[in-house]
Amino acid sequence: MRLIAFSALLVCLPAPAQEKPVVTIEGRPFTKTELESFVQALPPAVAQNFATNKKQFIEALGLMMKMAKIAEQNGLDKKNPHQARLEYQRLQYLATAEINDKDNSAQIPPDELRKYFDAHKGDFAQARTKVLYVAYNNNPMPSADPKARKPLNETQAKEKAESVLKQARGGADFLKLIRENSDDAESKGKAGDFSPFRQTDQAVPASLKSAIFALKPGQYTDVIQQPNGFYIFRLESIDSPEFEKVQDEIYNKVRREKLDQWVDTVRKSVSIQFNDEKYLTEPAAR
Repeated sequence: MRLIAFSALLVCLPAPAQEKPVVTIEGRPFTKTELESFVQALPPAVAQNFATNKKQFIEALGLMMKMAKIAEQNGLDKKNPHQARLEYQRLQYLATAEINDKDNSAQIPPDELRKYFDAHKGDFAQARTKVLYVAYNNNPMPSADPKARKPLNETQAKEKAESVLKQARGGADFLKLIRENSDDAESKGKAGDFSPFRQTDQAVPASLKSAIFALKPGQYTDVIQQPNGFYIFRLESIDSPEFEKVQDEIYNKVRREKLDQWVDTVRKSVSIQFNDEKYLTEPAAR
């Protein structure tokens, strides 16, 4: 299907004046400029083949052109499924090209970026926390080591976490509690530091984010259950970055929103008239 598209594109390429052909394929001369212009418009992986071995690429291109020509002579481009697939690919490609062109040509003035930042500062603020994690396992595997500590079940882990939280809120050294009780080796090795995160970060469960961002620095969350364990967080700080540090990120966000709005506007303008609603519920032809 792509063979015909390649052939049609090559036929339409203008030949620069005063430039001699570097190769002739199936009677069609190609100058260095038009051949390389064609290659540069192809996907990077295909263009790399040309850069790696021009002769091999040109021979493969010649075969495609020949096969496409034979297919057209046999009328395959006018027969289904080929005709329908070619048309669908053409529509899909042009639709994608238009979206990309709209996206790449976006112009967003700096004052609009600043206005977005001022209205969404909370989205960029990061929570710095310390965490204590108490793991549980309701179906532990038997251990060959008789000295190995038996894992806590869910009830035992919750009781332990509640006890630790009570101590922390009572003024106990939270770092000492982490060293003595936390089952998360990574954060335990960093004095309980949990990777900073935002309210918009999808990797952090919503229950954790809502509980943590409701705190003031120095306060603790209640015990929060997650699969296989209970968490206790202490909020250290909420850090709001300067505009300049997130300007590029804001630009991409605004550009994405504008593109989505434009696509939605185009979608709403599509003209479709269903003349037979019953047809829509009928089994599709196979």
